[in-house]
Amino acid sequence: MLSLILYFFSDRRNLEEALAKDSNEALLLDETTQDVYEGLSSNFFALDRNTKTVVTAPLDSVLTGTILKVVLNVCEQHKIPVKFAFPNLKHVDDWEGAFISSKCGPNVSFLPRKKLKKSVNMYGG
Repeated sequence: MLSLILYFFSDRRNLEEALAKDSNEALLLDETTQDVYEGLSSNFFALDRNTKTVVTAPLDSVLTGTILKVVLNVCEQHKIPVKFAFPNLKHVDDWEGAFISSKCGPNVSFLPRKKLKKSVNMYGG
C-alpha cells in the first residue's frame, strides 16, 4: 500500500509540473477508454445536453470530499438528476458543458463545451 501511495504522489507531482502555465487543472482519465475520473485537485462533472443530467464518476472511483457532497446536495435541492457514470471524452459533443469543484482555489469552475473540446483536441483526445 505504501508503494502505491508513493507512486501516486510522485506521478501527481509530474502531472502538476507538466501543466501548461495557462491551465489550472488536469483531468485524470483512462487513456484507453477516455473515461474521466476526476481532476488532480477537483471533481469533474459533465452536463449531458440530451438528458439534462449531471454526469460524474462513480463514487467508489474518486475521492468524495465535502465540496462534492455540496454539489450533489445542490443538484438534489434543485431536482437536477445526477448519473454516477464516467463522463467520456468521446461523447464531449453531447455535453452542454462541464465543471469542476474543488476546495482549492475557486470552488466551482465552469468550462463551456467548445473550450473543453478545444483543450481535448490539443492533447490528442
